[in-house]
Amino acid sequence: MGSRCIRCGLRKLESENNGKHILWKHVVQLYNHDAESTRLTGDHFYLTPHTAMNVKLAAQVLSYSVGSVLSHEGEDKQETAKFILLMDRFFDCMNTRSLTEGTHKRKPDLLPYESVNDARFKVHKDI
Repeated sequence: MGSRCIRCGLRKLESENNGKHILWKHVVQLYNHDAESTRLTGDHFYLTPHTAMNVKLAAQVLSYSVGSVLSHEGEDKQETAKFILLMDRFFDCMNTRSLTEGTHKRKPDLLPYESVNDARFKVHKDI
């Protein structure tokens, strides 16, 4: 499932995990109250048919920086933050492009897989 599909699902559905809600409005509230702490712009939220197809915008909403800031926004937003951080890790694990990218970006999930026993496979099971 791609980042656009996940963003679309998050926008349209209300999800619950462990009795806590995963809601698009948490991300919108973050943008409205603290846009400077992330790189989010109106283009991320007010989608036209063209921007709705933009994978980069979807990936930026489901990024580590958004999840990290959201995790400090209050107890009610914790499950949404966890979901976004999990999606960021999942995309990193699936989008490894070079042998050194994970080192340069300091994101171990971008390192290439070297063994079938790699701990990152647990991320895939958690999803």
